[in-house]
Amino acid sequence: MLIGGGELFKQYLPIADKLYLTEIQAEIDGDTFFPQIDWTEWQIEFEQYCPADENNPYDCRFLILQRINRTDS
Repeated sequence: MLIGGGELFKQYLPIADKLYLTEIQAEIDGDTFFPQIDWTEWQIEFEQYCPADENNPYDCRFLILQRINRTDS
């Protein structure tokens, strides 16, 4: 498991087989973001949408992605 900043995600994404991802449905100002994903390499195993509520100001989506195409060099 890897919990870290943008550079760590960028380094380890090519060797990851599974991603547990939370997408915030908003444009957020910031300096660190998860790298772009090639969606042709991933299959959604689980997806749950959560609307904004009194505790969470933004809609979000929880995903579990499994890699389907492995191209090792």
